[in-house]
Parts: sequence; C-alpha cells; structure tokens
Amino acid sequence: FARRSELYQAQGDLTSARADLLDAAQGSGSPKQLLRALAELARQANDVGAELAAWRLALERLPDDVQVVQDAAERLLHLGKTREEARDFVRAKEAWEMAAGLSLSPQDRFDAWAGVARVCRGTGDFAGAEQALQLASRQGPVARRVDALMERGALLEARANTELAVARDAAEAKRFWADRKRLGAIAARTNAFKLNEDVVLP
Repeated sequence: FARRSELYQAQGDLTSARADLLDAAQGSGSPKQLLRALAELARQANDVGAELAAWRLALERLPDDVQVVQDAAERLLHLGKTREEARDFVRAKEAWEMAAGLSLSPQDRFDAWAGVARVCRGTGDFAGAEQALQLASRQGPVARRVDALMERGALLEARANTELAVARDAAEAKRFWADRKRLGAIAARTNAFKLNEDVVLP
C-alpha cells in the first residue's frame, strides 16, 4: 500500500495516495512515518478534515511518541487559529479541543481553551464557552487567567438570576471563600439544592 501510495502521489492523485497510506498505516506495526505522511498529504491537499483525522489516528496509535505529540500539538494549534480566522468554527473547535488534550505548555493549553471559548461564543454555545473559559483559567499567565475568569463572569452575569461579585482586596476574597465554604457545607448536609460553582477573584 505504501509503495502504491507513492505512485499515486507521483501521478498527482492525492486522494488515492491518502487512501493507500491509511490502509498501510492501519495494518502496520510501526505506523509512525506512514501516519505523518498521511497528515502531510492531507495538508498538501488542503483537506482540514482529513488532516485532523490523520492526527487523531496518529495520537491514538502513538500516544507515547514525544515527537508525534509535539508535531501534532504544533499543527493542531495552527489549524485551530487558521480555521477560526476563516470562521470554520466546526473544524476550529475540533482542532482546539484536540490540542487541549495534549501535553502542552501552560501558555499553549490556555490558548487552546481560549480558542474553544471564542469558537463556542461565535456559534452561540455560551455554556460551552463558559466551560472552556473555566478550563483556560487554570493555566497560563496569571493576567490571562484573570481575563478568562472575568470573561466567564460576564457570560454568567448575562444569564437570568445570576450575580457576579468581584473581591476588591485579599480580605474580601478571604471572606468570599469563607462564605462559599459555609454555603457548600450547608448544601451538602441538606441536599435540598444544587450549588453551582462561584467565580471568586482574590
């Protein structure tokens, strides 16, 4: 299959070349080079869906291969950004979410979740944006984490029956957390209602 794929590539038939590479990779005990070639062919053909599928397969088959994970992360972050700019929100979200699931630096993980949040907002999925912003706020530079929490707070505040309070100093933040702990303990004992997570900014 791999040899026939090369012949198809030489003839310019990238679709058949990709199909043969996929068959070769699925049947191979050492699929690394075949999967990388599959992703590259999809990139050359400008087939984002096929490239995302190739990287997903590569990560499923080779989850512990550091180089594959690094290459996938770099490419997925790029695809998330370019697909978002092109307003292809479905592919952008897929790329951002795949990237966020990898071993990334805190900055890159923040960027991935922030990308998911932007795409969700762009499609009107405000609950998805809130969740992505919550995840973004757990990594990255402190200033950007605070921005993510503030943006999430604004989304929450836009809901009915929701109030946002921001602590003005460390003493007020400590009081907020103490109130939150007491209310959580009461809710756990009474089991009368569900307590949603608060956003507290020290």
